[in-house]
Amino acid sequence: MARNGPNGANHVLVTADNIGPVLAIVTWFLLTMMIVAIFFRMVIKRFVRRRLTSDDYPVCAALLFGIAQSIAVSISIKDGLGKRKTSLNPASLTNIQKTIYAADLLFILGCGFAKISILMLLGHLSVSKVHIRITRITIYVTVAWMTAAFFALAFQCGMPHPWATQSGRCFDKFAFWVAIAPVDIIIELVVVSLPVFMMASVKVAFSRKVVVVVAFFFRIAVAVLVIVRVCLLHTYLSSSDFVFDYVPSGIVTQALLSISITTACIPTLKPFLDSFDSGLLGVGLKSEAEHTSNSYELRSSRASKSVLRSRTRDVDNDLELVPEGTTGYIAAVSGHTARRQRRDSHSVSLDSGKSDAMIIKRTDHWAVQYDSSEPTAQSSVQSEGEHLDEER
Repeated sequence: MARNGPNGANHVLVTADNIGPVLAIVTWFLLTMMIVAIFFRMVIKRFVRRRLTSDDYPVCAALLFGIAQSIAVSISIKDGLGKRKTSLNPASLTNIQKTIYAADLLFILGCGFAKISILMLLGHLSVSKVHIRITRITIYVTVAWMTAAFFALAFQCGMPHPWATQSGRCFDKFAFWVAIAPVDIIIELVVVSLPVFMMASVKVAFSRKVVVVVAFFFRIAVAVLVIVRVCLLHTYLSSSDFVFDYVPSGIVTQALLSISITTACIPTLKPFLDSFDSGLLGVGLKSEAEHTSNSYELRSSRASKSVLRSRTRDVDNDLELVPEGTTGYIAAVSGHTARRQRRDSHSVSLDSGKSDAMIIKRTDHWAVQYDSSEPTAQSSVQSEGEHLDEER
């Protein structure tokens, strides 16, 4: 039912026989949330992190599919989705079936690419070969899941009318959604649990570990919504008035797609990236180290350009690590008991007496600058084959 507003505009009212406007409001609200999330992700990655990474492209594709899916649902509502079936003509019923068919296909693609994006992000953040292998296998499973579900839905009713769900020639759609739901949930559980194991071996403050784990734990909402959606689909798919009874499951479907895309952006927000910078991302995480200088030099205020000997000692000063080259990081570690540990070709770690810590990967040489706070303090760095001595 529609009535004219104060300016002559038509306003659709929600009635007992027309609940389509509720779905329309939810759809456009969630679409706005998706767009805002992707916008902030792109701004942060482009202007704060200074570059986009390969995991950004799948989530952008997911957003495009999400926009197209929301448009398809809106067209269905305009044709009468949410109204009683008896109040619609055959042409409207046909159009609704077509647009729901298109919306289901786009839904699968949107959710699938969102999963691929966050799994690629986990792969970039992983430093363990086991974790990298797990992410790759999960990506392959996700691609297979998405492809199989897409083509199964595309030919659910056979040709030449694969969209005609009321023709009686289609497979059991409820059984189909039940069959693919466990794989969907398992993928999300991998995304939620893998960061826990990744952070267990990282030497950072516990609070920072919690922040990182929570960033990925939001994906648990996707698994919960998958279960809720399957339960509501049973009512819709077994109903004689599919046009009206679609709305509850349609609302959960829109929420599932939106949250799947939005939560894929949460770990890329700056607070979470800052937490990774103190651990996994550090100065040499694989995803960043490829664009930084791999040669560092150890310097002091009195002697420079020598190789640090493999000797552990305590320094009661402020240290500044200065990477050699034009594209490296400059990181400062302040503390009263900074420890220089044995250097190897894979990783170097610096732990301070405070909460500052970082893991540096793939570094060969370092430059350390510090000024002694006492006039009697001396420092020297000698060439390879000599000892590093210092008086405090």
